[in-house]
Amino acid sequence: MRTFLFLLAGGMAWGQTAPPVVLVNGYQDLPCENRVSRETFGQLEEKLRAAGREVIWFNNCSVPAAGEPRPTIEEMGAALGRRIAESGAAEVDAVVHSMGGLILRSYLAGKQNAPGTFVPPANPRVRKAVFLGSPHFGIGFAALFGTVAAVDPQVRAMLPGSRFLFDLGTWNQGGDDLRGVDAIAIAGAASATGDGLVPFTSASLRFQAGEDRLRVVPYCHTNSPLLRLAAPGCARAPYLAEVDSEDHLSWRIIRSFLDGTAEWRGLGEGPASSWNTAGGLLLSYQDREGRAVETAARVTAGTVELAKGAFAWSADFVPAGRQEVRIGATPEVTAGVNVAPVGFNVAVVKPGPQVAAVLPAAGRVPGLSRAPGMFVSIYGSGLAVTTGQAAALPLPTELAGVRVLVNGEAAGLQFVGGN
Repeated sequence: MRTFLFLLAGGMAWGQTAPPVVLVNGYQDLPCENRVSRETFGQLEEKLRAAGREVIWFNNCSVPAAGEPRPTIEEMGAALGRRIAESGAAEVDAVVHSMGGLILRSYLAGKQNAPGTFVPPANPRVRKAVFLGSPHFGIGFAALFGTVAAVDPQVRAMLPGSRFLFDLGTWNQGGDDLRGVDAIAIAGAASATGDGLVPFTSASLRFQAGEDRLRVVPYCHTNSPLLRLAAPGCARAPYLAEVDSEDHLSWRIIRSFLDGTAEWRGLGEGPASSWNTAGGLLLSYQDREGRAVETAARVTAGTVELAKGAFAWSADFVPAGRQEVRIGATPEVTAGVNVAPVGFNVAVVKPGPQVAAVLPAAGRVPGLSRAPGMFVSIYGSGLAVTTGQAAALPLPTELAGVRVLVNGEAAGLQFVGGN
């Protein structure tokens, strides 16, 4: 007997079971251990269940703190990974609000508490993700939250220019890696610059998924009383994540995207033409060893002054195009940086060698894993001043004045070239 497979137009195959949907909330004011999804997502859980989806509720505030008064985003990311594994599902979809987006990205990257340390899960088991107002490169009103950051690792991580945000944005070959997850972002634009708390440049996924993966809706960030106080100019319904009707734009976009239809592309707005003139900039000024230089008095990109964070400098809106960066050091340091619009750009300014990518010499493959004995190519700037090539085996560990250390051990060099 023959078996026929019919496809829904643009959607899933008949008979195919849709994966569970994990809901992850954002930053919560205490106490919050017993929060339910309705407090953040309104009717979303019940609508998903009515559509035949199993829902897994992940209240990040239920994760116990390991050291500080609150758990770090890295610890919550690890807990999210355990929750997904415990579900037994082969794969899940995720809908994440605000800080919940950083929790998901931290899990996908395997980010650890130690700066610059990652242990990515071999199979993260996340199929699709919808980011609702996630501060991928920081929240607004940094000065207001600065005093809280001293005792709250979650706020500290979300401040623009934090080491956490820089690490997460550069962990794989100088950029982020969503591990193949099909993702879109929904940004609020009820105020002139965003949803009242997160600038639209920070909420955009252009840095990894592209400009076309952003939908903009005229909603405010959250119904949280604490955060509404911080953003009084955008403290009214409708809210990005609080689904209150069948017509709520976030719900319609989520439903279409998870079901695999094209409707979401026509809901809300794409990046408005006025937004195509500027992009965010996260800039790290480092010494030759890659350590942040903290003595710079001022950093500008064109006519825009960047704000100093704990590790890097940032600005939410820098005119798009080639900008001259001036760093107030002694002597003054200048560099050219390309700023793409509708999202954030990450740049590193440092003297001497700067590695942009380390790839297998035979071809580009995703991920960070490299096999023992593999030939790799290292790309960047300032790596060599002249050309050199090994004449015989064993390969020399120094060539044309260049040495490469891997975990502190000198690697054999076959070729080096200046740029």
